[in-house]
Amino acid sequence: MSAARRWLRRTALVAALGVALTTTPAFARAGGGGTYSGGSHGGGSSGGSHSGGGSFSSGGGGSSDGGALLVWLVFEQPAIGIPLLILIAGITIYQKSQQAGYSGRSVSRSEGNVYVEAPLRRPTALRLDALVASDPDFSVPLFMDMARLVYTRTQEESQDLARLAAWLSTGARTAVERANGQEQVSSVCIGSSQLTRFQTLGEWDRLVVRYETNLCRTNKAGKTLQYARVEEWSFGRKVGATSLGPERMQELRCPNCGNPSETRANGTCTRCDTVINDGRLQWIVREIEIVSSEIVPRMAMSLGGGVEPGTQMPTQPDVDLGVNLRKLSAMQTDFAVTSFRDRVMATFVKVQAAWSAGRKEDLRPLESDFLYQQHRYWLERYAAEGVRNLSSGVKIRTVDFAKVTIDGYVVAVTVRIFASMYDWTEDRTGQVVGGSKTEARVFSEYWTFVRSVRARPVGTVPGAPQSCPSCGAGLDRVSEAGVCGYCEAKITSGTFDWILNDIQQDEAWRG
Repeated sequence: MSAARRWLRRTALVAALGVALTTTPAFARAGGGGTYSGGSHGGGSSGGSHSGGGSFSSGGGGSSDGGALLVWLVFEQPAIGIPLLILIAGITIYQKSQQAGYSGRSVSRSEGNVYVEAPLRRPTALRLDALVASDPDFSVPLFMDMARLVYTRTQEESQDLARLAAWLSTGARTAVERANGQEQVSSVCIGSSQLTRFQTLGEWDRLVVRYETNLCRTNKAGKTLQYARVEEWSFGRKVGATSLGPERMQELRCPNCGNPSETRANGTCTRCDTVINDGRLQWIVREIEIVSSEIVPRMAMSLGGGVEPGTQMPTQPDVDLGVNLRKLSAMQTDFAVTSFRDRVMATFVKVQAAWSAGRKEDLRPLESDFLYQQHRYWLERYAAEGVRNLSSGVKIRTVDFAKVTIDGYVVAVTVRIFASMYDWTEDRTGQVVGGSKTEARVFSEYWTFVRSVRARPVGTVPGAPQSCPSCGAGLDRVSEAGVCGYCEAKITSGTFDWILNDIQQDEAWRG
């Protein structure tokens, strides 16, 4: 083999591997991060939020096979292979620049001090002024809690959706049944949920929620496959309907009498006989679009640290931030900007420590049901894969207040946390298979904390909570449902104190 031919082979191998690696997402830290940073699906956490919020795998199969075929074509059919290699490389570079919003410029990498040069394009904030004007008690946190609960239960019960007839139109039920076929769904994890559109169409108000999720489907032969899904669900409610309280939205109760029992197959309440699937009393799912669905064979990892895309983007505080901060301080006398910032930082550190140690019981008192289910899912998935995601050297650089919303039921405070840490994943032998132990990852995330508007003052002591906000006992007996084992109070709903409800990456934040 000539020297030129050997050089061409090496070049083709590097190029093919480069194409494959640019499409590989990373799994990183409690907030997610890596899976949104490369633009894999940067639509939203966690919620997180995008939203929302938690990790989301978009991995598919076939990268290595495609690379091998490409290398073979370069040498055996160069007239086809070389132009194809150039075309694929060009398309990949263009896609990555578009997804990251850098116009072709790369991300700076350092020990944690150099930021990217060009800002990402932030999604446009969704305006709900018209909806709030007709329904002053409309609560985005409560609506999203309901929307995520409906999604999860619909997937898990997709083989018998008559139980959810009160929340799903006939068309929506058909869409779910077609998507899942005869397979049983389990392990539903919502990585991101975002409100993307609002409009009034005739006598209906319409809210569209975009979900990015992982779920498992088991066929009749007992084979289970994991899927990464992107779906858009259209929720509708008759114009003029008003919002329900937390207890009737977070538990899918009858909007008329509060009956928690399952409804009849025709969508009527088994206690009061009220028709509750016609949109007069509550939001129902009217349409479902499956945007994409991919099999995820294994967790994908990528090595390295560096600065995540979006970190350089300026914080864009909500226009009403100052007004609402003053309103919150007057309404809840134990709220102060300084002490709340201290609490955020302490919670951030505690969440990262619990995640790194794999102690989901330490996460439970700090997080809402939605966020905790995300984190528990991924901790269990890591364990099943025989890997651990670890961190050290956590440093918080600054905390910016971004948004405060106050509705008839819930107060939500969103802050942007700038931080760095060594973040890596290792297998059972201790070998690093993702991230880096020597190169810090620099990033920022939007964390949202919620509390009831009727919460009683709990004091201004800074730091993460150390005791039950209801009875004062320790947090060593908090159940998976978020119930204190001493006083039986549900302490993870925000009824008593601030609770972490959503985590979103920079590129997903809508403001």
